[in-house]
Amino acid sequence: MSTCTTPISVLTFHFLKVYQRLFVIDFQVQYLDKKSLAGLGHWLQRRWSHCQEKKTTAEHGLAMSGIDREILQLEWEAQVSAQTKPAPRNYFHQDSLKFF
Repeated sequence: MSTCTTPISVLTFHFLKVYQRLFVIDFQVQYLDKKSLAGLGHWLQRRWSHCQEKKTTAEHGLAMSGIDREILQLEWEAQVSAQTKPAPRNYFHQDSLKFF
């Protein structure tokens, strides 16, 4: 006497549908992965071209300014140093921190 009341063909059909769904989902994920990678490549190419255009424009402007690159380098280093040093501490009650 069998305890299973479901015919074998119905169980087989159910398992086939599960694997078919998994196959479709896997196929869709692979497609979206390839599409995403291609989109990333196009974005990177556009970004690279834009950066190269900005670099060319900046170099042209630098050449037209007539200012020596060494002077500009020294000025830039001084600016970076001034802008990146820690801010002075501001004590609300500075007098109360003093000891005798």
